Amino acid sequence: MCKIGRVGDRFFAVGGLSEDPGRGFSAVTIVSHAIQGRDGVMNAATSAAEAMKDLLKIELTRLAAEDKALLERSLGKLPSVVVIGVDKGIPVAASFHFEIQRNNHWPAELNLRTLRCPGDCPNGLYTFFLGERSVIDRYVVDHGRALGLSPEDGAQFLVKLEIDAGTPGVGGPVDAVRVSSSGAEWLSVKPECR
Repeated sequence: MCKIGRVGDRFFAVGGLSEDPGRGFSAVTIVSHAIQGRDGVMNAATSAAEAMKDLLKIELTRLAAEDKALLERSLGKLPSVVVIGVDKGIPVAASFHFEIQRNNHWPAELNLRTLRCPGDCPNGLYTFFLGERSVIDRYVVDHGRALGLSPEDGAQFLVKLEIDAGTPGVGGPVDAVRVSSSGAEWLSVKPECR
């Protein structure tokens, strides 16, 4: 699967519940359409979050009616997205994810959580974790967030921890792109994802 999407000069990644072909839900398609033609990374991410929230509610309502067991598994893996690009010569990242607010009836309320860099990131640095990450979380608890590696090497190292542990749904090769003030450069990408 292609893990990094591109629309124009914007890049994005989606973790968690990303595809349900039987019900027509595709987080990748939602984000791709929502960020197209948007000025600025922040506007693109806001547009994607709004579109995702509406369509995710529909997806979860269908799951509640058709497959309660799948709904319960999906609630622990709601979509998380990061959008990255360069605005006016400055690398910018904006992420969002959803949390479910449980109540006694369906549909439950979806809460949107966002993070924007620059802005919300201490010292202008932040590591975004998307998707399956239980082994990564244990590593960070044991060793801390500072890896002593370049960001791209650190990301590949952390994903490889999950691959080596046999985490379901996580496999290689690992795609990586570097976005800096001088533009974007693919460091590794599966041939079918170019």
